Amino acid sequence: MDGESDKRQTPLSPTPDYPMSIRVQENRALGAGQGIRHSPDSDDLQQRPTYAHNSHVFHHTHTHGLTRLAQKHRKATLGPLQQWEEWEQDGRGPYHEYVHKCLEAGWTNLQDLDDYLSVDFEDLNLKISVMDIKNDNTAQHYEEMHDDIELAEFMREVKPFGCKSRIYVVEQSGYISSSIMESFGSALQLDPRFFQWHIRGSKHMLSIATRNRTPFITLNFRISDPSGETPTDTKTFKASIYVSRASPDFWTGVVFISSHSKVMLSSHSFLTPPTFTPDFSNIPTPQKPGPKTFRELYIEMLASSNLAEAALSPFVAFSPLFKLNCYTFNQLMYTFRQEDAKVEGVSELYPVNLTEEIRRSLESVERGGSLGWKASSTPFEQDTKERLREDFNYALKSSEMLWQAREKYNDTHHRRTNARISALANAFAFFFAPISLISSIYGMNITEISGDDSNPRLWQFFVAVAGLCVVIMLIIAVSAWVQMAVQLHRRARFKDILTFALGTSMAATVRPRKASTVVLES
Repeated sequence: MDGESDKRQTPLSPTPDYPMSIRVQENRALGAGQGIRHSPDSDDLQQRPTYAHNSHVFHHTHTHGLTRLAQKHRKATLGPLQQWEEWEQDGRGPYHEYVHKCLEAGWTNLQDLDDYLSVDFEDLNLKISVMDIKNDNTAQHYEEMHDDIELAEFMREVKPFGCKSRIYVVEQSGYISSSIMESFGSALQLDPRFFQWHIRGSKHMLSIATRNRTPFITLNFRISDPSGETPTDTKTFKASIYVSRASPDFWTGVVFISSHSKVMLSSHSFLTPPTFTPDFSNIPTPQKPGPKTFRELYIEMLASSNLAEAALSPFVAFSPLFKLNCYTFNQLMYTFRQEDAKVEGVSELYPVNLTEEIRRSLESVERGGSLGWKASSTPFEQDTKERLREDFNYALKSSEMLWQAREKYNDTHHRRTNARISALANAFAFFFAPISLISSIYGMNITEISGDDSNPRLWQFFVAVAGLCVVIMLIIAVSAWVQMAVQLHRRARFKDILTFALGTSMAATVRPRKASTVVLES
């Protein structure tokens, strides 16, 4: 279908009040491309329900306290269909059945995915965007979808005729529901390890050669957490990318983003501003201000990129995600530099695996995403790869320098702590050494103690102690004056002499440079 015929023309009707069991069964039926199966108590319902966009409740992006903890550790619950006694034999969709058969055949690394597909996870603010790159190198966007039923209907009815590629971008807080996996897996014949790695990570290690040639990759994002207790608190999420090539001239991309985090950023920030003209005719249409999710930023950046090259190379098409990934790393390190400069030291704990995450993204860039993707080897693709390599090399070097600077500040902090303890001990020794010396000389021979008027008075004892302290101070001052004159080629001041007398290192009195002067500029 070309032009307007590609778009769905039938408006969505309001949601009927059907039981949840019908919705779950409908999900499985749509994913399998079969007829509708009803539970025993719903034989009288013959029509498939449709759902409107406004029938979903969207949760706020930032959650706090017990709500955030509950979402993070929430468990899947069994729906009415799954509680049905024949759920295992009749409720398993075709893709789930395929995963189950692979598990029985010996692919034990799919055990977690098989268990995951057996339950329905809650969709939290699910958003699915679809973009086609047409044969004339223009972009076509479709209406945003919010549940698996809309997705299954779209994939069944809207075929990518007259297109070079189609990209699905799925954004959801937390885990992807099993019905979404069923729809994508069965329609696009996706490798089940893609879903396994997205929900559980690389729990089962593959050989390096196999991992580098899988048709999917994962990018780890780390951004500042505005709901954290300190400005340096961070949170992580991932973007999993799959490329399925149905023919040499057409490929489909699927992106799973496990966060609704928003940033104050415009997609035009990554582009060179247009040349000045008196009529400003070459300036693009102003964008809507406000924070945007990474899904929205990626779609905008892709639409404004070279679509002809993006259709030829999946790496070029997903290069905006690599740019956003590098941006989050640089922004995070800039935040740490600012906080370190405020305290002239180490502000908070630094994420120790940040350098490793940057290095992994750099390796993905050097491979062109994945060796399993078909590379176009065009000059544009090579130039894109080289630019991204420069960006990630800079981020990697900056991360290593920041880590080294923070280690040096830590060492300086420990030295200052030890110097303060040593100074305190020297101060006690300075005041008690003369007292001990004079006491050993006088002993009990004081008039107020012995009662003999021929012995010295008590005040004479304190005068002797004070006199001896003055003598010791003069000896130390002369020693410090001579040392500074020889080493620093300047006269010693009273503060310098006092510092030397108390045992504090003279180097410790020099104010350190700010953190921003010892690391790369952002």
